[in-house]
Amino acid sequence: MKKQVTMTARRVESIKPDPTRKQEIPAGGVGGLTLVVQTSGSKSWYLRYRYLGRTRNYKIGNFPVVGLADARLRAIDALKTLSRGVDPAFKPAPGEDGVKAVADLWVKLEVSGKRTETEITRVLKKEIVQPWITRKVTDITRADVLRLVDKIVARPAPVTANRVFELTRRWFRWQVGRGYVTVSPCDGLNPPTAETARDHKLSDSELAAVWNTAKTLDYPTGAFIQMMIATGARRSQVAEMKWKDIDLQTGMWSVTAADMKMARATEVPLSTVTMTILRTVPRFDGGIYVFSRSGGKRALTTFAEMKRTLDEAVKEAGHAVAPWTLHDIRRNLSTFCSRTHVAREVAALMLAHSRKSALGSVDAIYDQYDYLPERRTAFEAWGVYLQGLEPPAKHTATA
Repeated sequence: MKKQVTMTARRVESIKPDPTRKQEIPAGGVGGLTLVVQTSGSKSWYLRYRYLGRTRNYKIGNFPVVGLADARLRAIDALKTLSRGVDPAFKPAPGEDGVKAVADLWVKLEVSGKRTETEITRVLKKEIVQPWITRKVTDITRADVLRLVDKIVARPAPVTANRVFELTRRWFRWQVGRGYVTVSPCDGLNPPTAETARDHKLSDSELAAVWNTAKTLDYPTGAFIQMMIATGARRSQVAEMKWKDIDLQTGMWSVTAADMKMARATEVPLSTVTMTILRTVPRFDGGIYVFSRSGGKRALTTFAEMKRTLDEAVKEAGHAVAPWTLHDIRRNLSTFCSRTHVAREVAALMLAHSRKSALGSVDAIYDQYDYLPERRTAFEAWGVYLQGLEPPAKHTATA
C-alpha cells in the first residue's frame, strides 16, 4: 500500500504538472480539501462535499494567492456553512445583489409563514430597505449601519433602533451563509442603546381611562385596543386574528402555532366582554382579518399610529396616564390573576407563554391538560373587572 505523503506548503510548491492528465491530490487537515494541478501547471484548491444527495466541488481559491494554511481555514468555514444547511458554493446571480432583491429573498426563504412575518417585513422595508433602496448589499459598510441606527435613535426611537440593529445583523448573518457578502458589516458592533427590563403596569385608574377612552374611538383603533386588553394577547396576535378562527357560538378563538409565540396551536376562550366587542366589529366581503384598514384583506401594522391616537384622546378627555406601552397591559392581566388567586400555570397559559415556562420543563412533557375551563373562568372574571371600570350608565328621569 502506497504511503500517503503529508501535505506541506513546500510540497505544494514542488509538485510538478503531469502533461498527460489533471492531478487531484488530497490536501489533508480538512476532509474533502483537494489540490488540483492542471496539465498547464496551474494549481487550485477545491473542497469536495455532498449537498442534497449530490457531490459538489467548491473552488476555495488559486495557489499561490491562497496558500495551504489559508485554504484549510476557508474549507473549515465552508463546512460550517454546510452544517447550517446552506450550500457554501451558492453565489447570487449577477444583478441580484441589490438590497431590495436580497431582502425579498430572505423574507421568502427565512421569514415567510412565521408568526412574526408581518412585523419583520414591515420593519425591514421601512427602516432598512427604503434608506438603502439604491444600494447593493456588498456596498453596505459598518459606517452605513451606524448611521442608519443613529438616525432612528435621534427621532427619538431608541428601542426601535435596537430592534432594527438586531434585524440588520440577523439579515447579514444569513447573507454571509448564502455567499452574498463575505463579512457582515454588523460584526463588532453593539446595539445602539442600552435597554432595561420593563416592569410597568397601569394603575386601576389609568387602565380605566384607557379602556373607557378606547370605547369612544372609531374602528379599528378602539376595538383593537379593547381586544388587546380583554384577551391579554400580544398586539401581533390580535392584529392577525382571523374570522375563520373564531367561533361565536362556543366562544372560542382557535390560534395556529404560526400565529402564537408557542410551539403548538391553542384554543383561547373568549369572555362575554370579548364576544361583545367582536359583535360590534364590521365584517367585510372577502376580508379574512378582524382588524384591518384594507377591508379585511391585510392585518393591522399601524401600532404606533393607533397608540398616538389613543394617547391624544386620553389626554383630551382630561385623564392623566404615565407613559406606557401596549405590552404593559399584559402585566395588568397577570397582576389581576395573582390578586384573584388564579393558579400560576393557568395565568401563564392565558398570556400564551410556552407550556415549558408555564408548567416547567418536566411537567410540560407529561401534563397535557389544556386548563381550558380554568382559563375561561379567569377570563370571565377579568371581563367583569373591566366592566367595573366603566362609569355607571346615566338614567333619564321620567315624570
